[in-house]
Amino acid sequence: MEKTDAHISLEVQKNSLTKPKPSPAQINFKDLEYSVTIKNAISNDSKKTLKKLSKNFLPNKKDESKKKIILDRITGSFMPGRLTAIMGPSGSGKTSLLNLLSGRVSSGKVEGSIWLNGRKADSGSLGLVSRFISQDDVMMSTMTVREVVEMAIKFRVDGITRDEINVRANEAINTLELEKCQNTLIGDTIAKGISGGERKRTSIAMEMATDSSILFLDEPTSGLDMYTSILVVKLLRFISRSGQTVVSVIHQPSSDIFNLFDDIVLISEGKIVYFGAQKKLVDYFSSLGFQCPNYTNPADFVFTDVLNLNEAELERMKAENFSGSKADYKILKINHLAESWKVSEQYDVIKERVDNPRLEQLNDSNFTSSVFPSRQFFLLCNRALKDTFRNELVLKARLAQSIAMYLIMGIVFYKSNTKSTSTNFEGSLFFGIVS
Repeated sequence: MEKTDAHISLEVQKNSLTKPKPSPAQINFKDLEYSVTIKNAISNDSKKTLKKLSKNFLPNKKDESKKKIILDRITGSFMPGRLTAIMGPSGSGKTSLLNLLSGRVSSGKVEGSIWLNGRKADSGSLGLVSRFISQDDVMMSTMTVREVVEMAIKFRVDGITRDEINVRANEAINTLELEKCQNTLIGDTIAKGISGGERKRTSIAMEMATDSSILFLDEPTSGLDMYTSILVVKLLRFISRSGQTVVSVIHQPSSDIFNLFDDIVLISEGKIVYFGAQKKLVDYFSSLGFQCPNYTNPADFVFTDVLNLNEAELERMKAENFSGSKADYKILKINHLAESWKVSEQYDVIKERVDNPRLEQLNDSNFTSSVFPSRQFFLLCNRALKDTFRNELVLKARLAQSIAMYLIMGIVFYKSNTKSTSTNFEGSLFFGIVS
């Protein structure tokens, strides 16, 4: 039976009574720039080899590597209790921003500042205080939905009893409508398991059942049908109402899904062209001369008319005898939109949040892992052991491989007990133990 908004809200209210609320977290960033170096096609080693063959083959040149800016000095603030959507064309920097703020970037050059409730944060602290749900759900195929959720709780929450684990798991499973499949295997391409929508909701349940102040999601509705997509976003909205900061990258949502978000961030060419309330987006672009037609999905309007060249702009480009390409003209448009955003009233609101965070600083306990590494190692070993014994096909193949290997080694080194063959014998013994 379909759950109404009131039913979902009631589930979330029950959750707040049976498990501690996460500490509210306001994540701010200012003048954030992320760039990578694109090297030329010929490596340095290849150049050296060619130079040895012919000094004149490759004349002395400056390094042809160039800097590619992914995010261009952007400023923003994500607030607790609000659901934010990051939107933009492919390659605009949406996922890169999400990865930066969740501490998942290990390469490239990062400039600017990131704060959590006014406290400067690095990639380590960002990773510990937040949870990230990737577009591709990564879960053990041989585990059930309930086991996956319980594993997430055990791995992240220390000093918790079995009864408390059951309570948390039940709350997450019931809220995300996973009761019917809670004892079903996750499955994979070979062994059939739960559906794509159930996999996505299971991923959210894993994070919902643990203590986290910030939840990041990369296209949570990708590959889902309309009903399931709306359900997932509704659940995210109610999760945010419990005090969590929920930020999601989403690609061209329907009008029903678009209206569920509190705030919208529009990114193009690595620049922010809008950051503010979803309800004010249409009026803002109307003030810039972009009129959204009646009965039109605002998300479609943004992608077709605002972030791309419309027919009027193409005609203007021809009339001005613009010498560059359409891509060049589009970049000029995006630069103009970004500059217009920086002188808007809504930008001043965002800047005020960044410069004057109003929440209390997070305690040191929020930035440290609750479960000891030794305990986590034990849990991982236990999970791997279960996975091995449950996957009968792989287990039988490994046993057959080991038996065949030992038989071959036994035949090859049979009666090799003389001094001349002692080295070979020791080597075979070592190889047998390792394999």
